Order: sequence, then C-alpha cells, then structure tokens
Amino acid sequence: MAVRGPHITIFKEDVWPPAAPLPRVLRDRALYIVGRVNRVLALNNSHRVIRHVVITANRRLSVSLRGDTDGRFTLRTHWVLFDMEDFDAALLMAVQKGHFPEEINHAFDKLREGLSKNHIYGDSREHSANPQGHHVDLEEVLHRVSKWLPARYSPDGVSIVWGKHTGSRAQRTIRLGSMDERKELIRIHPVLDSPYAPPMVIDFVVWHELCHYVAPPLSRARAAETADHRIHHREFRALEAIYPHVDAAEQWIRLNIDALLQGQLKPANLERHSP
Repeated sequence: MAVRGPHITIFKEDVWPPAAPLPRVLRDRALYIVGRVNRVLALNNSHRVIRHVVITANRRLSVSLRGDTDGRFTLRTHWVLFDMEDFDAALLMAVQKGHFPEEINHAFDKLREGLSKNHIYGDSREHSANPQGHHVDLEEVLHRVSKWLPARYSPDGVSIVWGKHTGSRAQRTIRLGSMDERKELIRIHPVLDSPYAPPMVIDFVVWHELCHYVAPPLSRARAAETADHRIHHREFRALEAIYPHVDAAEQWIRLNIDALLQGQLKPANLERHSP
C-alpha cells in the first residue's frame, strides 16, 4: 500500500547550528522514521497519519504530536530525538494512544548530555524574553497547571515568557495572555507579575493559553462544517472548564484589572477568592 510521505520543515534553517546534522540529512531521517510509522498505521487500517514534521534545534529538548479531528498529525521534534533508540516505536505509541512512553524522559536525559551550544540555536532577540519575573516564575506556573491536562494532551514543546512592558498605564483594555502558534510560545502580560495578583488568576491565564496550544484553532472549513467557533471551539471550552476556579478568576479580573493596570491595586481593595 502506497503511503504519502510527510511534509518536512526545518525550523529556522537559515540559522541552523553548525554542529547539528545537515538539514538534508535530517529530512532523510524524518522521511524514513515517519514513513515507517505511517506504513504501520496504514497496514492496521488506521485513518491516522503523520502529515507534517517540524524539526527544531531549540535549547529545550522536547517532542510534541498534535492531531486534528480528521486524524492528521503534526510532529514537532528536536533533531536529536532522531538519535533516540526506538523513536519510531515511541512515535507510533503516541499516535495510537495519545501519549509517548514514560521511558522517553530517561532517553531525554541521556541525549541532553551530548548537546553543546553548537548543537542548538544561538541567542537572539526573538528568544531573549524571560519566564522568571520579579514575583512569579512562569515555568513553575506552566508546570503546575499542565497537570490538569487529560492524558491525551501533551504540553511538550510549548515555552512561556513574560511579555514586554508598554510603558503606559493609560490603556483600559488588555490581553493578559497570548499564544503564538508559529513559535509555540505563550506570552503573559507583565502586569500580572505583581504581589497583588492572586496565584489562581495567574494560573487561569496560563491555563487558558495552554488550552489554545493543545486545542488549536479549527480551520475555517472545519469550523463551518461543525458550526463551531474557530478559536474557542467546543474542545477548547471543555478543556478550559477543567480548571476548577474559572468563575472566581474571571470575576477577580473583571473587578480588579483596571486598578492593576493603573498601578492602584492595594491589599485593601483586593477582591480575593480562595482556590
């Protein structure tokens, strides 16, 4: 049975690390490994297939697999994972069962030892933002809220940083968080890096953006076909509702965000809700 090969993308190929395998070599590896997985799926009469592979050389070693409602998957993986023993078996399990085997974390530790600064992207303005704020470490928040995800979803591959200060307190509307799908990057507004912002509110904002990552927007055609919202579709809303303090967090934001933006929020006028 003929199986169509996946589309391969080398992320930031123009600044590819000098010590990493050449992009053409990695394309061949990806076609071979993913091709084996797709052939097994086809032989098992599965409708699932890996259609797109994105290969990175990020500082963080990670792998993620995201599928749409039609069973078409996108694999995003650090190039070093192609050196992992039985990577094809781990990938097949992820497609079939919705998660990678637990042993993959041990493989990560071993592979990480062989990476140097010449194997990963160099520093750039694009990645200069920091998850560590004055009061809140966003990586800790992301790790904490990720535990609310059902087993079939994986937060692997997503990064999180504080956004930039605008330098103005005059604004009356605000986006507390955003999800950059192309960069797989969550940005959180620095106004929340405050001792007056309750942890449950920060957790909720990060959770909301994480839901966008694991349940990405529908295509316009799919949204029209299912009569669903393209961004906040049914799958997204069901995920967001898992967080137990949605109503309390949204109420706190409605009551206090203007004062927080204006730098006028004090302990005395905090409207807190216990998680």
